Amino acid sequence: MARNTSSEATAVQGGGQFYTRQATGLVREMSVRDMFIITVVYISVIFGLITLSIIPFAFPGASMGGSVLISGLFALFPVLLYAFFAASMPRTGGDFIYVGRVLHPALGFMANWNMTLWVVFFQAIQGGWIVGTGFSGLFYALGVSAHNQTLVNWGADLQHAWPRFIGSMIVLALIGFVLSRGYRALMRMSIVLFVLMLIGLAVAIITSFATSSADLNAAFHKAGTSTSALLAAAHHAGYPAYSGFSFVATLASLPLIWAVIGFSQVPAYAAGEMRSPRRNALVSMTSSVVFCVLVFALTAFAITRFAPNNLVGSLEYLYQNALKSWPYPVEPTVYFYPTITHGPVIAVFIWSAFLIGGFLTIPASLLVATRNVFAWSFDRVLPTSLSTVDSKYHAPQRSIVLVVIVVAICSAIFIFGPASFTLFAFSGSAGQMLTFMFVAVAGIVFAWRRPDLHDSSPYHRRIAGVSVFTWLGAISLAMFVCYFYLFMTNGALGANKPVGIWAIVIIMVSGGLVYAASYVINKRRGLDLLVGQRELPPE
Repeated sequence: MARNTSSEATAVQGGGQFYTRQATGLVREMSVRDMFIITVVYISVIFGLITLSIIPFAFPGASMGGSVLISGLFALFPVLLYAFFAASMPRTGGDFIYVGRVLHPALGFMANWNMTLWVVFFQAIQGGWIVGTGFSGLFYALGVSAHNQTLVNWGADLQHAWPRFIGSMIVLALIGFVLSRGYRALMRMSIVLFVLMLIGLAVAIITSFATSSADLNAAFHKAGTSTSALLAAAHHAGYPAYSGFSFVATLASLPLIWAVIGFSQVPAYAAGEMRSPRRNALVSMTSSVVFCVLVFALTAFAITRFAPNNLVGSLEYLYQNALKSWPYPVEPTVYFYPTITHGPVIAVFIWSAFLIGGFLTIPASLLVATRNVFAWSFDRVLPTSLSTVDSKYHAPQRSIVLVVIVVAICSAIFIFGPASFTLFAFSGSAGQMLTFMFVAVAGIVFAWRRPDLHDSSPYHRRIAGVSVFTWLGAISLAMFVCYFYLFMTNGALGANKPVGIWAIVIIMVSGGLVYAASYVINKRRGLDLLVGQRELPPE
């Protein structure tokens, strides 16, 4: 890996040199600790905690804690597949490289294009969540616990469109600036905030274990209602509020929590900047999944001590359906409960963890998106200027600017556009599974399609005569097909709405059209993408 930046070189136009230069210009400086932190925050604490309360709402009778533990176990199979691929092909771009070099370059681009566009979309949502859910919940919880109507009003006002948009643009501009200053600047910020997030999470979990059902009922009494009244209201509105535990519902809910903890492949996309990627990718990816499963499981079991799954589902049902019996203007996420039952100091700690976790997800996600754009450019699918690396900060600044602009546009559409745009959240999770299916198929056929790369991999072992890649790919593919089916057949999640289905189709097909156009343009210049992308790009 080159330690100095490389200026744009002229490629040979007659079937000679395919890449614009013989080194990417990126620097292998990401340690396993750094990638663990970036992967944990990419998995997203904020989205995971929001998702916990949706489990018993969308799947009545499901156990939040059980769903987390089972889903975490199943998530290890695709995690290992990505980690083994990263060790076999340690280049920036992740599934763009794996699918493209094993199956077909066009499929590799389509799979990676699909993943990247959904990542960009989620960051457009994330900025609005930080303001409309994070700061709103913080001010509201502080206002309730301190009996301060001004803070309560601030919490309600921050859910309006303009405050959410302005706040999300400030967050995006700050993150874009940090990313443009390179990896070291990103990690200096991330490490400090990560430690603060851990403190807040610890306080939240300990407080939740110390909260009782009587504490929660007392808080509801202050709002003019009670636990029993809210359960009865949800039951009357059509939610099975008094249903017991259902193992079937718990299994059906697995794709919901997997949509959070299953996204641990950041080291694969940034493998060109990792130290010792053959080992560190595996360590950082698996440890991050275990950590997040532990945090979500502890939170789930702590909350259900005083707010059983059926109560959590009932309250989420009241909020999602905008029923007047829900007395608060903010969503009952799992950390909303301990913040209304304890004083303002506890609320600050808990919601700070929520806010920091949401904030840190954005730079980690933009790191993924910008590295994918870089890889497309380096492989000549996009203009080669997007793969230029700054000599001082070792960052692909043009790719960063492009991605930030696209996120800003999507954020404006999300906040000011039609309400149907918000239905894309779980459509995006379903859509991203298509990329994972491509990777799973690549794993199944890796040993046969690319024996040269497979046999040189540190993980080329066979079980019962079959490559470990094939085993992991087959198990992962079966899991993704089941998860995709469950997403697309559960109306409560909204993933199967027509607007979401069209989005899934359009994004995937558009990737194929972009690649086809790039192929034609490059062919006229004397470059064949299909020939040039047979081998791994230089480091």
